[in-house]
Amino acid sequence: MREVEYRSSGVPLEDYELTRGDHRRQKQSEEISEWARRQAEEDDAACRADPERAEHRRQAFEDVAQLLQSIRKADHEIMRWRVRLYCGHIIETEAHYTYPDPLAAGSCVRRCSNAERPADNRGLQAHP
Repeated sequence: MREVEYRSSGVPLEDYELTRGDHRRQKQSEEISEWARRQAEEDDAACRADPERAEHRRQAFEDVAQLLQSIRKADHEIMRWRVRLYCGHIIETEAHYTYPDPLAAGSCVRRCSNAERPADNRGLQAHP
C-alpha cells in the first residue's frame, strides 16, 4: 500500500461558525445541482423521444452498475471520515484509502437525510 497524507479541516464535533466562503460554496453546490437536474431532465426527454437512445443509456447504466459491483474493497482499504454538513449535522462517509479527503472522493454531493441539502464538508476528520 502506498502512503497517503490525509487532510483534516478541524474536528466535526466542535462548534463551528459558517464563514462567507462556506455560504459561497453551498450556493455554488446548489447551482451545480440545479444545472445537473435540468440536464438530466433534458436527457430524459430526449430518451423518451428516441427509444434507441433510451436503450443505449439503459445498457450503459447496467454496464457501469455491473462494473461497480465487481469491485471489492477490503476493509483495510477503506478510509472513513466524520463530516459536518452545511446544515450542521454530522455523517460518516467512506472512500478508498488513496483519497486524501472526502471532497477528493466525491462526497461533496452527499445529502443530509434530515435537512435534504447537499453536503458542504466542514470539519473533516479522518478515521482509518
